[in-house]
Amino acid sequence: MTRSLALITCLLLSFAGVSRAAPVTARARRLARAVMRDNATLLSRNRAGFAAKAELLASSPFIYYRAAAGRFYAYLQRGIHRTARYRALTKVLINGDPHINGNTGPLRGKRWGMIDQDEAGHPAPFTVDPMRWAAGVFLAAAEHGLSARDARAMVETFLEAYVDGLRRYPKRSKLDKPIADLVKGSRRAKRRSLIEDKLQRTGAFKTDAGTKRIEGGERAELVDATRRFIAQLPAKQRRKLERYEISDIVDRVGRGGGSRGLRRVRVSLVLRATRGQRDRRGKALIIELKEQPPSPARVFGASPVAEDDAERVIAMRRRQGAHGKLDGFVKHRGVSFSVVEKRAGEVELEASRITDKDFRVALAKADGAGMAYAHARSGINASASKTAKAILADIDGASSFGGKQAFVSELVRRAQRAARVMTAQHETYVGGALDMIRQQLGSQ
Repeated sequence: MTRSLALITCLLLSFAGVSRAAPVTARARRLARAVMRDNATLLSRNRAGFAAKAELLASSPFIYYRAAAGRFYAYLQRGIHRTARYRALTKVLINGDPHINGNTGPLRGKRWGMIDQDEAGHPAPFTVDPMRWAAGVFLAAAEHGLSARDARAMVETFLEAYVDGLRRYPKRSKLDKPIADLVKGSRRAKRRSLIEDKLQRTGAFKTDAGTKRIEGGERAELVDATRRFIAQLPAKQRRKLERYEISDIVDRVGRGGGSRGLRRVRVSLVLRATRGQRDRRGKALIIELKEQPPSPARVFGASPVAEDDAERVIAMRRRQGAHGKLDGFVKHRGVSFSVVEKRAGEVELEASRITDKDFRVALAKADGAGMAYAHARSGINASASKTAKAILADIDGASSFGGKQAFVSELVRRAQRAARVMTAQHETYVGGALDMIRQQLGSQ
């Protein structure tokens, strides 16, 4: 670790010596340094993974906003959320990364809400999550050809649903048909279809360009880590898994936005073989160990949930009803991994679907109500009902927002400004910061 920190320090300090062949502004230099600081853990563990993420950031302003979450949080934390009015708002354990590209989905009890908790669990004013979601809509709209007027209407629908969801808590909000159909389809999905899609008849994984089978010494270490994870489970789940054996282990490097370059290790578990058995997929299970670095949302404060980042993620999944029976966490080679069972019916949303009016209205309503539910359950030293009432008091209070419509109007403006800031940062990144990072990575 000392060597890795020394490498990062060397890279940051050496920016002063960037070649004059391609002049770079001071703003680009600061941005390059900030991006490398935000990704210090990834850079220290997976240099090639960081290089891939650095290239990804240049793709578009929407992708930049998703993958450079640390820059978005820094903008909020140093800007409006530093003012006395916003600092006085009710704090919740924020979700951290709500956006329309797949971080929401079906929860237990036929609910729809925040399913991705990788950056959740840090205390911040309740406005952080709505602003991040809303800014993402404005950026995605520009990328996918949705008019500014329609994007604003979608954000307004989302914010109104958020307020209404808080007033209605704990009653469940009704889902419009496009989202209700997704939830219904998720509940009807069969585990068998997932297993047959991922595994061969032997129980080994089907591999592709993004999958690498793990062999040798590391495989033995991961087998041990998996067994340690199983030993930590409640007695019922532990006894069930003791009937299984590990069939295969593969490595899948994260290909999302913020997770680009992070390890995702998948383990297939099959029932112990019986004589003459040819297809071992009958009751097979797939668990995924996902590398969990520190969340960029930590700029708002340390998480009171857990010091270990994987433990923090699993605790927030349980709090929000996004967990499964086999969720847990384990360490491998000193790195924290969250552990979840891969389940059938996982919903993958594409931002391009916002061009469909019925879908975007339904999604805005569902995500707004889902975030209200998440925030109510994410209070700090307060019950869910008291947290919901405290947030509503801030929304209605004359010293904060002064009512639902004023709250909606102000957050729309703030989100539009945040989207413009992310777009300007992306231009700076493409116009100079990326070249600096490339040069520094190539010079070491």
